[in-house]
Amino acid sequence: MIEAGSAIELGDDRRKLHAEPPFVRPAARGAERLLPPRPPAGDESSEWFDDEHAVATRGPFEEPAKQRLSRIFVQLSDFHGFAIVDFATHKETGRVTLPDVPGATKGLNIQGSPSHGIGIAPDHKTLWVNSKWYHYVAAYSMPDLKLLGIVPVGHYPDWLTFSPDSTHVYVACAGANSVSVIDVKSLKEIAKIPVGEAPKRNITAVLQ
Repeated sequence: MIEAGSAIELGDDRRKLHAEPPFVRPAARGAERLLPPRPPAGDESSEWFDDEHAVATRGPFEEPAKQRLSRIFVQLSDFHGFAIVDFATHKETGRVTLPDVPGATKGLNIQGSPSHGIGIAPDHKTLWVNSKWYHYVAAYSMPDLKLLGIVPVGHYPDWLTFSPDSTHVYVACAGANSVSVIDVKSLKEIAKIPVGEAPKRNITAVLQ
């Protein structure tokens, strides 16, 4: 997740990814992540990023077939949607505005973040984006960013995460004290999980 005011810096050897809060996930805020060495030229079997580097492999980054970062999807303060950043040039190339809901009243007290919570499913087939204004999560196809649909969830969706097999999205709804479970195939909410007060940053952990 990259929010307004965050920055990306790559070291001269292009192996270090420096991050300022809240770029990395809460457990590693302010930390520096070291990436494995680049594979030899022409070696398409090696992965540049592995599962240890969650900020690279699980964040809203697009990874082409050769495991090189291509685009970053960035949520901005006071913007209902996300920006598209070219990873190679670090320049914004476009913006996508989330759809309004006809007749609906926009949510208040959103702390300057009408859209907060974004992520690419582990299979890299869909991008999911929260709307705090209208209390839904929107699904976009990858890589063409075609809107697949919106799914109503609890009030003030604030973050999201995925099942490892990319079949479900879990949306933390701070205003509803619950987590909405979304079926990716049907684009429907299939469950609400009651949780504690104002859930926000949720993650998926695999125990082995």
